[in-house]
Amino acid sequence: MGTVVSDLSFLDTLEPSFTLTLIKPLKSADGKETYNSFVINEPSFSQIEQFYHEQSKNGNMAAMGLLISLLSDPLVPLNVIQGMNYRDYRKAEQYLLGFLKYPQ
Repeated sequence: MGTVVSDLSFLDTLEPSFTLTLIKPLKSADGKETYNSFVINEPSFSQIEQFYHEQSKNGNMAAMGLLISLLSDPLVPLNVIQGMNYRDYRKAEQYLLGFLKYPQ
């Protein structure tokens, strides 16, 4: 039988959104949109399901890129997210891992 996490108080410490100010702005493929920053919102149950589905098919980074795109406000298309600077990616990942990992 699996471990039961009885203390979920850590969830109360998570912020409902995170503003990612980009080190390197992102541009859409057609060059019409430039993103200097965007908000990443707290994921919903179905968005977490999409993350795990993508992770099982294409790995961790592909799944995290999808989740960042799904949660971005304004919506940043996945193909634009895939061009993200690695340091910017890691900041977004750090925020989202709070929702994906239980404490030890």
